[in-house]
Amino acid sequence: MPYDSVEWPAHSLLGAVPSEARRELLGLGVPTRFEAGKVLIGEGARDRHLLVLLSGFAKVTARVENGEESLLAVRVGGDSVGEMAALDGSPRSATVTACGPLTARVVQPAALHALLAKRPEVHLALTGILADRLRWANRRRLDFKGGVCRSAPSDPIPGCGYSDVAFRARSQVMVTSRTPPRQIQYFGPHRCLRRGRRQLPAPVGGRRSG
Repeated sequence: MPYDSVEWPAHSLLGAVPSEARRELLGLGVPTRFEAGKVLIGEGARDRHLLVLLSGFAKVTARVENGEESLLAVRVGGDSVGEMAALDGSPRSATVTACGPLTARVVQPAALHALLAKRPEVHLALTGILADRLRWANRRRLDFKGGVCRSAPSDPIPGCGYSDVAFRARSQVMVTSRTPPRQIQYFGPHRCLRRGRRQLPAPVGGRRSG
């Protein structure tokens, strides 16, 4: 597939850079296919590669103090994951898992740094994306502070408030990835969230009542 001709989401890395820089970015690294459930990046790992997603969806999760897994974001084609470790060499701050078949370019840090030095517009776009994600994280803490997960008659899992969680998770996908609503409808939040009862409230900052 000629990915350089794809119309990427405007706020993704591939959508934010000029066409020439995009072609160079798409030429970096190794194209790799991941199956559903495959971990692309593991929290705490010391590897430093960056992944540029070309197709599919991936969820970004992290362990919270009580040991449960919390959904931080969903990334789509055009997005990058693993930027912080690629830039500063720090341990991975989250886990990234394929929600279905996914294709990405795996870019080693040396190749990324060389491109950033050559193409300051890519550096600027990447910095802007990281700043935007930080602002989103700050808003999310405020939006869901003290939220309680309650059941509704339509909840397929009693006690999990699944309907409310799914609705808010869908909104989270749209905000964090800027994915068109039509793609969100096809994807739905359920493919990433349907991993067992204990994970469901965590993605949107809710906690179980009682």
